[in-house]
Amino acid sequence: MAAGDFNVTQFNSWIQDLDELGFRSAHEELGRGGATTWPNQQRLFPPIRLDHVLVSKQVVPLSIREGVGEGSDHKPVIVDLALAAA
Repeated sequence: MAAGDFNVTQFNSWIQDLDELGFRSAHEELGRGGATTWPNQQRLFPPIRLDHVLVSKQVVPLSIREGVGEGSDHKPVIVDLALAAA
């Protein structure tokens, strides 16, 4: 699993390369591919998603949402995960 501010959108080739390695986007898996995390409460730029949670096949995303994130230019990503049964 990898999570954080990647400073790239889900359309960037790096994200696609990670997908080819078996990492799936929790946002995409849970039907929230259009979610936005930046800019937070600012209207200087169109909102996009720069923050990602990528999971391997051993990790199952259960829910994901964006928080308020006061004091940051990014919204926090709040995710519930489970380990897949072996």
